[in-house]
Amino acid sequence: MRLSSSCSTCRSRKKKCVALASGNICALCMAKTLQCDLKARRKSASSRRQLALQSAEQEVSTDRQTANKCDILQHSVCDELIELYFDMIHNKQLILFHRRTFLEQRRSGSLPTYLLLGALAVVARFSTNPYFNGIEPTARARPLLHRALKSFNDRQIPISVHSLQAAILLAFTCFVEGERDEEALLSAQAVRMVQLLDLPHRSPAGTVEHEIEIRLFWHALMMDVWHSACERLPRQLIAKPTIPLPLEEEQFENMSPTEERQVVGILMDTDRNSGIMTNVTRLSETYAEIMQLNDMLVHDPSFDFLRDHKVIHLTYQLDEWLRTLPKHLHNTPENLQAFAARNPAVLVGRITMGYGGDLNGLVLGYYVTEVAPKSVRGRSLILVQQFASTFIAIAGYWIAYAISYLPQNKSYSWKVAQSLQFAPALVFFILVFRLPESPRWLAGKYLNDDVPLLNSLSYIRSRPMDHPEVLNEAKEIRDYQIWASENESTSILNIFKEKRLARRIGYAMVPLLQQQLCGVGVLTIYAAVIYEQLGLSTQHHALLLNACTQILYAGAALGSSYFVERLGRRTCILSASMIQTLGLVCISGLALGTAGSNSTNTVANGFIATFIILNNMIYWLLGTGPAVVYVNEIMPTQCRELGVGIANSIPIGVAVALGQQWPNATAAIGAKSYLILLGTCAFGTILVYFFVKEPKGLSIERIDALFGENDHVDEIQQMQQAIKADHDLEVTGKREAHNHVKRDEDACVQEMLVWDWARQLEAFAPGFLDLKAQGREANFDLANLGNPEPETEVKPVGKLRTIEQEVGMIYEPEQPIAMTSINTNSVSEDERVGGDAQLDCAETANV
Repeated sequence: MRLSSSCSTCRSRKKKCVALASGNICALCMAKTLQCDLKARRKSASSRRQLALQSAEQEVSTDRQTANKCDILQHSVCDELIELYFDMIHNKQLILFHRRTFLEQRRSGSLPTYLLLGALAVVARFSTNPYFNGIEPTARARPLLHRALKSFNDRQIPISVHSLQAAILLAFTCFVEGERDEEALLSAQAVRMVQLLDLPHRSPAGTVEHEIEIRLFWHALMMDVWHSACERLPRQLIAKPTIPLPLEEEQFENMSPTEERQVVGILMDTDRNSGIMTNVTRLSETYAEIMQLNDMLVHDPSFDFLRDHKVIHLTYQLDEWLRTLPKHLHNTPENLQAFAARNPAVLVGRITMGYGGDLNGLVLGYYVTEVAPKSVRGRSLILVQQFASTFIAIAGYWIAYAISYLPQNKSYSWKVAQSLQFAPALVFFILVFRLPESPRWLAGKYLNDDVPLLNSLSYIRSRPMDHPEVLNEAKEIRDYQIWASENESTSILNIFKEKRLARRIGYAMVPLLQQQLCGVGVLTIYAAVIYEQLGLSTQHHALLLNACTQILYAGAALGSSYFVERLGRRTCILSASMIQTLGLVCISGLALGTAGSNSTNTVANGFIATFIILNNMIYWLLGTGPAVVYVNEIMPTQCRELGVGIANSIPIGVAVALGQQWPNATAAIGAKSYLILLGTCAFGTILVYFFVKEPKGLSIERIDALFGENDHVDEIQQMQQAIKADHDLEVTGKREAHNHVKRDEDACVQEMLVWDWARQLEAFAPGFLDLKAQGREANFDLANLGNPEPETEVKPVGKLRTIEQEVGMIYEPEQPIAMTSINTNSVSEDERVGGDAQLDCAETANV
C-alpha cells in the first residue's frame, strides 16, 4: 500500500495536496486558514520508508545463516555452473546481477541460498560436468529449483532487492521447466516488490546497487508487459520518462563494487542508449500491441477492417526502432567480429592467425626470392605464393558454398567447416621439414665455411657441388656476403641512418602504395553493396559469386607468372596502374551519370560491378604479383626482412585509412568519391613511372648497381685479384731466392766432389796438390781440369784463382779428366789444403 503524503483536509476533499516552500502547510489549508497536518504526515511516511529500508539492509545479516549452503552439488560443480550462468544467461536473457558483486558476495557468504540455487538450476541442463552423467539434461534443474523455491518461501525478509532478484530468476526457471502457475505467481510478486520498494527512486547504497535496481525495474516491466498481454490483464508498471535506462553492458560490468559515483552523474550518463537491453526494452510496448492485435483478430471478427491499418502502424514502429538502433548493434560481420573479440580465447586465436598468416606470406617471399634461379625468380614466387594460395582459396570457397546448405542451427555445420581447414595446414606442416635452408642465409651464418652453402645450392639446383654453375653462384653469394658483413647493418635504426637503405625502402614502397591508391581494397568492400543492388544479397549467392571470382583470380595469377618474366616487373606494374586508371574513369562516369536518378539503374550497376571485377583481375594479372616480386628482389640480403616489413607498413596504413573513410565519403559526396580514387590512382601511376626500376635477369647480389651504386661483387673480385697478384709476386721472389741458394749448394757439392777426386789421384801421383809450395797458386785452370789438352803442359793464365775462388764452379763428372803435366808434392800438405776447402764449402752450404 502506498504511504500517504497529503494532509487530512485534502484527502477528505479529494483535492491535490500541494505543499508550500516551507513544507509545513499545503496551499488549500493556507487559503482556507485551516489547520494542516501535512508536516506530521510526511514525517510519519518518511520514518516508515526509512524503517523499510533498514529492514531490507538487515537482510544480509539475517540470511547469513542459510547463505551459500549448496549441499546438493559439489563445490567444484557449483563454481563451474556459476561461470556457465554468466557466460550463457547473464546479459542475454536476464539482467539481474553485477558479476563481480555476485562473486564477491558468494565468497564472503552473504549471498542467499535461493539466489545461488536459482542460478544453478537455470544452467544445469547445459553442463558437461561428469557429475551429471546419466541424468537427462531436462531433469537436472528440478531438484535445484524445488530446493530454491523452498528456501525462497522460508526467507525472513519478504521484500528486498535479493527477494526481487530471486522472484525474477525463479519465475524464469519455472517458465523454462513448464511450471506456468509458479511462474505467474512469482512474476506477480516481482511486480509488486518493485512497487513497494519504489524502484528505482529510492536512495541507493552505492553506484552498483543503483544500477542493479534500474535493471530490475526494467526487467520487471518487461515481465509485466508479457503477462498482461498474454493473460489480458491490466498493467501494473508504467515506464515514465524520468526513469533512467539501463547502462551499457560492458561499462556496467567494468564498474567496481566499491565504486563511489554521484547518482546525478549516473542519471545524466549518455551511455544508456547504446546498450543491448536498453534497445530490447523499447520493443516492449510494440510487443504488447502485437499481442493485442493477435488477440483481437481471434476473438473479435469485426476488427478485420482495422487489421491492415494496425499492421502498417506496427510495421512503421518496427522500422523506426531499426532506424534508431545504434550501428554497433546491427547484425553485420564487422559487429560480430567486434563482439567476438571480447572473448579472450577468440581474440588470441584471431591475433595468432593474423600474425601467422602475414608472417607466412612474408617469409615465403624471402625464401623463394633467395633460392630461385635469377632467370625464373619472378615466375617461381608468383606460382608458389599467389597462384597456390588462390587455388586453395577456390577449394575453400566451394566448400563453404556447399556447407551453406547444411542446417545452420546444427553444431556439425561449423565443425565441418573448421575441421576441413586443418587438412592443408597439416600437409604443409609435414612438407616444410623437407625444405632446405636458403643458401644466402647459410652464407651469412657460416662465414668461414662454404660446405653448407655448396650443399644447399647443390640440392636446390640438382647439380653436383663441383658443377661450374654451383661454384660460380656460390662465389657471388660469398663475395657479396663478405662485403655486406663489413658495410651493411641489420639494426632498424641504422637502416634509416644509411641513405642507400632508406632510399631502397622508398623504392620498394612505391608499387605497394600504388596498389592501395588505385582503390582495389576499397572497391572490393563496395562491391558487396553493388552485388546487393543487383539482387545477389543472399548468403548462397555471395558465396557462389566469391567462388567464381576466385577462379578468375587464379587464371590471372597464372598469367601473371608468364608476364612477369616476359615483360618485366616495371612494365607489368606500370601497365596495371594505367589500365586501372582507365577503369576508374569508366566507373566514375557511370556513377556520376546515374547519381541523379531516383530509381536504381540495374544496368549501370551491372557495368560498375563488371569494371570492379575487371579492375581486380588486372590487379591480380599485372599488379600484385610483380609488385611482390619487385619488393623482395630489390631489398639487400642483410636487411631484407626489416626492409620488406617497413615497406609494407605505410601502404597498409593507407589501406586502413581509405577503408575507414570511404563509407563516410560516399555518404557525404556520393558518386564524386570515385573521382578521389581516380586522382590517387593517377598520382600512383606517375610514381611508378619515375621510381620503379627493372631488376629482371639480375642476380640478387648485383641489383645494387641498378640504383646507382657500385657492383659490390665486382669490388670484392677486383680486390681479390689484386691480393692474388701481390701474392704471386711475393711467391716469385721467394722462388728465385730459393733457386739461387739451391745453385750455391749444388756448386759447393760439386767442388767437394772435385777435391775428393783429387785426393784419390794424389795416391797415384804424389805432389799433385802441393799448392802451398807454389804459393797457393796453380799453373793450370781448374775449370779446364776436365778437358786438358792432351800431351801438353798447362800454361799459367795471369794470376791463378785460389781454391776459395773456385767454390761455385760446376764440375761435370761424366767427362774424363786427363792429367799429363802436373807437378806433385807431398801428400800431407795436400790433405791439409783439401780439408780446409771442405770446411769452406760446408759453411757456404749452411748460409
